[in-house]
Amino acid sequence: FMGDEPEDTLLMQKCKYIAENSMLLLEHIATAIAPEGSWFEGMGYYEFVMQHMGWFLETLDNTLSNAFGFLSVKGLADLPDYAMYNQTVNGVFNRAGMTRHTNNNNYFSPEAFIYAKLSSNTQKTELYNSFRKDMSISTFLPQYILFYDTSLADEENVALPLDKYYSSNGVGVMRDIWEKETGAYVGISGGIGGHYDKGSFIFDALGERWSVD
Repeated sequence: FMGDEPEDTLLMQKCKYIAENSMLLLEHIATAIAPEGSWFEGMGYYEFVMQHMGWFLETLDNTLSNAFGFLSVKGLADLPDYAMYNQTVNGVFNRAGMTRHTNNNNYFSPEAFIYAKLSSNTQKTELYNSFRKDMSISTFLPQYILFYDTSLADEENVALPLDKYYSSNGVGVMRDIWEKETGAYVGISGGIGGHYDKGSFIFDALGERWSVD
């Protein structure tokens, strides 16, 4: 649809500039996600990064059938796991300048299914869908239709380890069971990221949030 006119050449140069610099910027973001599949800020910022990186990867796959090595970045394919570790049925672990999500909100992004699909991880597809159900998170979003592929869902029972420590941002979480309201959970923040919340923690048990600091 573009010809040899000067304005067409100029437009092509601008598009090339945007594409090249977008790739460079996302390389920087992918480096920050590595090697553990985490983010150094609160869940609101994490959500923004996870969603937009997912859209970017989906666009590359749909238009060029090439992720240009992004999925080989250690930890990037596991980025949706970070949301699972940082919440219970009582809400998310609120820390690090988080404003959108409060202690009483749960969070799950349908873009998680993009990561499972592009990494060909059928067990993660079912794992994320089961987690969404356990958190009673609605599917009234068009992204679920776009990103959740039922052909990739593996009904085999698979679960993440109960405990996780993210050395990149100083966050450690422990629980005694997944998918149960009565389970015990503790989340502790080492405060990496420049926020004044070092040592903050939450403790959940028996379906209640008993302590928030």
